[in-house]
Amino acid sequence: MTIKFSIILPTYKCEFIENAIDSVISQTYTNWELIVIDNNLNNHVLNVIENKKNKKIRYYKIKNHGIIGKSRNLGIKKSNFDWIAFLDSDDLW
Repeated sequence: MTIKFSIILPTYKCEFIENAIDSVISQTYTNWELIVIDNNLNNHVLNVIENKKNKKIRYYKIKNHGIIGKSRNLGIKKSNFDWIAFLDSDDLW
């Protein structure tokens, strides 16, 4: 059985989003999907994702009104796999 992970990455005005995304892409384990939930509706985030040209990365917009749990819950709802991991947009793996 192959374990597959859905990685939920909520973001809000984060300058370091590309570093967080790159840290996932550079992992040696490849059975994952990355779900980016953008609370700021920021074109910078969307441009970074589009430039990666990685079909494992999906992007959704939300207005969570300061409740990050709403962003995480949306990511879980959009996930395709049974295992969930969280990564903040200013962190690295």
